[in-house]
Amino acid sequence: MCSSDLRCKFCFSHPRREGTFLFFWSSLFAHNCIPNTRSFLTQERTSPHNNNKNDTYFLKHLLATVDIEAGDEIVISYIETRQGTVERRNILKRGYHFQCTCGRCSDPTEYGLNFSAVRCRACQSGYLLPHNSLDAKSVWSCDKCRVEVYWEEIFNTVEEVQKAVEAAKKKHDDNFPENVRELEKVRAQFIGKAVHENHWQIVELEYDILKYARNAFLDCFDNGQSSTDLSPDTLEKWKQYLTDSVEFTTEITNHCLEIAQILRPGLSIFRGCLLFALAQCKFIAYSKTIKSGSGTGPDVDGGTAYTGKLCQLKLDLLKVTEDAKQILVIEPVGSEEHRIATEMHDVILTNVKRLDQDLYFLKRSEEHTSELQSHHD
Repeated sequence: MCSSDLRCKFCFSHPRREGTFLFFWSSLFAHNCIPNTRSFLTQERTSPHNNNKNDTYFLKHLLATVDIEAGDEIVISYIETRQGTVERRNILKRGYHFQCTCGRCSDPTEYGLNFSAVRCRACQSGYLLPHNSLDAKSVWSCDKCRVEVYWEEIFNTVEEVQKAVEAAKKKHDDNFPENVRELEKVRAQFIGKAVHENHWQIVELEYDILKYARNAFLDCFDNGQSSTDLSPDTLEKWKQYLTDSVEFTTEITNHCLEIAQILRPGLSIFRGCLLFALAQCKFIAYSKTIKSGSGTGPDVDGGTAYTGKLCQLKLDLLKVTEDAKQILVIEPVGSEEHRIATEMHDVILTNVKRLDQDLYFLKRSEEHTSELQSHHD
């Protein structure tokens, strides 16, 4: 197994090289493009098989991400599996010298998701899928008009989308909302028009947008704890973007979660990060509802409905936040996933408490104003 985060002793003196770790028991597990486990490495100070107390060793942990029934095969993934079938199988062929034939790779639709489907240019209503998904040079045909095309046309479409994404990322500095808006334009340009709405490039594009939004959220709402280099003006732009785009962000988060439910369900890192994206959306919606002040006036029925709405929003927000943390905090301290788990959890809870205080003082002020008005009448 390879790790990009941990390096062996030899590799510490060669920063451009990465260590390759071989673990006997985990090497017995087969690869599958929908694994039922995830793994991570920890570096321990002393090995149980070595008396040298100054020595270190690496321990590989395997965690079931879904319930595994007795007799079911335990499978792992050698690679990130958010790519399409052709791309995944090419990576496995180059890096691991085998061609995957798992159920997902063998199904042209990838369990009904149309994860690699390309819009048919002939009829403009159907989608092209390969006759044989295990053959990279298979003929593709439309599920509506049945027209057939060669694999080169599919490759050209995928390359067109990829170039557009890369160009959008280079157009503006990563620290500005304009960069994310360029990615949104690329999504609107291709989704449902050149590729299926569930196409892996659309999902990856949406996930990129959510990662930008998460970083911006941490910079904007960490109450000055972040070491961000962003100017106050840029932070204000990001905060405005997060508020204005919360409906769109919620939409693409739910879309990615639907994909994750099939391809990386349960306690997968992908799903954990997406749950934090959902928690972020729910926090912003909670904040907007409080600041709108709808129903907080003397109208008792309106006030009751408003309070009930706030309570439900808060409960949903806190539950999703805790669920996301439980998935990611398992990763080793110092890892990107563990950092996301602790920072997002702390930032959301701290800001929820602050909003609750604001709401309390707002209600007290309105009650006081109402009392004064009654005495005046």
